[in-house]
Amino acid sequence: MTAKLETWRTETECATVRTGDTQADVSTWPSSEGVTVGVTGPHGANVLSGSLRREQMEALCAAFALLKAR
Repeated sequence: MTAKLETWRTETECATVRTGDTQADVSTWPSSEGVTVGVTGPHGANVLSGSLRREQMEALCAAFALLKAR
C-alpha cells in the first residue's frame, strides 16, 4: 500500500507590528473569512495565539478602541 502525498500552496497576507519587546502578527485565512493572530513578548514568549472570523476580530478591535476612548 502506497500513501498518496498531496501538497498545495495558497496566497495569504500578513502584517507584523513590533513595539519594544512585543511583536504582533496577523495573517488572513486563504478563504478570507478570518485571521490567525499571534503575539509574542520578551524572548519570543507566546502571549496570545488564536484564530478569529473577521466579524470576531472587528468586534475585538472595536471593544479595545472603546476602552481606549473612555
